Order: sequence, then C-alpha cells, then structure tokens
Amino acid sequence: DQVQKQSSIALGKMDLIKSVSATGTIGSSQSRTVSAEVNGVKVKKVCVKAGDMVQKGDTLVQFDESDLKRALSEAEQSLSDTRDEAERNLSSARKLLSEAKESYGEGKEEAATKVAETKKELQSAKKQVTKLNDQISEEKDVEAKKRLQEQLARAEEAAKQAESAYEAAKESRKNEEKQNKNSVENAENAVKTAQSNNKKSIREAEKQVEDASSTLEKCAVTAPISGIVTAVGIEEGELYNGSDMIQIDDDSSYVISTTVDEYDISKVKEGQRVAVLTEATGEDEIQGEIRFVAPTTGSSSLTGASSQSAGGTGMSSTASSTSSGYEVKIDVKTEDERLRMGLTAKCSIILEEVQDVYAE
Repeated sequence: DQVQKQSSIALGKMDLIKSVSATGTIGSSQSRTVSAEVNGVKVKKVCVKAGDMVQKGDTLVQFDESDLKRALSEAEQSLSDTRDEAERNLSSARKLLSEAKESYGEGKEEAATKVAETKKELQSAKKQVTKLNDQISEEKDVEAKKRLQEQLARAEEAAKQAESAYEAAKESRKNEEKQNKNSVENAENAVKTAQSNNKKSIREAEKQVEDASSTLEKCAVTAPISGIVTAVGIEEGELYNGSDMIQIDDDSSYVISTTVDEYDISKVKEGQRVAVLTEATGEDEIQGEIRFVAPTTGSSSLTGASSQSAGGTGMSSTASSTSSGYEVKIDVKTEDERLRMGLTAKCSIILEEVQDVYAE
C-alpha cells in the first residue's frame, strides 16, 4: 500500500482589520480670529506674540485711548450743557405761561369791571331820561317844560353815549378774553415744545455719550478662548483699520481634517474608530473618531477645526485640507504632548474589525 503524506499548517491568532486609508492634517478643535470694532485708532501695545499661551479674558492688544477718552469727556460735558440749557428753556417757557395766565386773569377782571361800570352808567342815564319824561308830562308851565325838554335832550344823548360805551366794553372784553386765551394756549404750546425739544436734544447728547463710551469699551481686546497664539497680524504704532489682528487656536484638543475619495466615502460613517500615526509619535498609535462626513464634495463642517481667515494679515487656517474628495473630520481621542497643530496624520478608518481569530 502507498503511504499518504500529511502536511500541517501552523495557525496563529491575530486581529483582522478592514480599513480605508487617508492622510490629513492635525488642527485645533477650535480656532478664533480676534478683531475690534474700532477704526483709525493707534495701536499702543501688542501684548502677545506667536507661540504664546493665553487664557480666556487675557488682554491681547492695547490701543491709544487718549483721543477716545477726550471724545467721551467732551460728550459728557455736552450732555451736561444740554441738560442745563434744556432746564433754562423749560423754566423760561413756564414763566411765560404763568405770566400769560396771570395777565389773562387780570384782564378778565378789569374787563368785567369796565362792563359793570358802563352798564351802571347806562342804567343811570336811562333812569334820568325816564325821570325827565315823567316831569315833562306833569309840568304845566311852558318855560319850565321847555327847560326840562332841553335837559331831556342832553340826557338822551348821555344815555346814547353810555349805551355805546357799554357795548364797546362788552366787545372789548370779548376780544381781550380771546386774545388772552390765545396767549395762554401759545404759552402752553411753548412749554410742550420746550419739553419735546429738551427730550430730543438730551436723548441725542446721551446717545453721543453712549457711542463714545461703547467705542472706548471696544478698545479692550481680550482672548475669546484659551489656547495658543498662532498668528499676529498687527504691529505697535500702526493705525488699526478693523481687520483681524490675532489668531488663537485651542490646543487642548485636536481635530484631523482629511478627505476620502468617492470610491470609499460610502463606507465612512460618523462614530467610526480611526487609527492615526504621525512622525512625531512614531509607532505609537493615536486613537481617533469620525465626527463629520461631508454630504458632498466642496461642503465642509461649520464647526470644529476650521477657522476664519484674516484678510490682509497673513493669518489662515492650517486645519483645512486642499485634497479633492469628501471632507472628513476626525476627533483625536488620545492625549499626547508630542502632538502639534500642522502635523501630517496617516489615518486608517476602521470599517470592520475582528479580534483573536485563527489565520495563517
């Protein structure tokens, strides 16, 4: 009989991993550019330089505030002057109103007295006419009657004049009352106008103080986050024009920006584990986790490692990738003091993973 030979294969346990490779750049998890809402103000001191560590609230830049403080002082003085003038204007208008009311009361009283006097004189004149008519009727003597008729003629003329004076007094009272009422109304309107104008002028002066104070407050340029200063785009002595001045990156945590091509992107999901290698960390594997996958090419995450570019200052984000494909953001989970922003990261996105299986 022929003896059959048997062969054996040594099997060992190992981990089987299916992954997608990508190369990206390490950047900060949060990056902020700093600017101020002032223009034409001289930079007195730049308190930081690239590489400095800052805490949230630290002063970054100091401006020459002398002109702004002078503007605030002038605005405050203008407000004080405006309030004083407003008080004088209102006081004057109220005084004229008081005088108009007093004049109205006095004029009304005098007119009423005049009417009463002329009425009394008219009544007296009419009584005299009636009395003379009665005497003439009873008088028998021709000469005496003639004299009484002469007196009657004078009495009737006096009564006629008294009646004219009475009517004139009433008309005068009516006209004067109307005039005095108009004077009072005009004075009241003057008070209201003064109050309105005062309110407007004081409000405008207060607005100037608020604006000057606000501008001064905006000169306090402080760090919005804690982190490392990665760029400074302003120098002492220059006039600030409103551009971005300083960039701060939060180096307490990192995000890797990379891209995945269209052949593999359908396999990549948020939450997948990522194994990362860098030149700085050698063979030590850094752990990561996918936090964002762009829905289309050209789209990107609105939060995370991307930072604003400061126009004209030379400050730009180091976290964005220039490769074509779908953008992917990876949170770095391993803390390692050797990591730095700008490092190239070789990423293995774990699609499937089986541990401790037998294989050749």
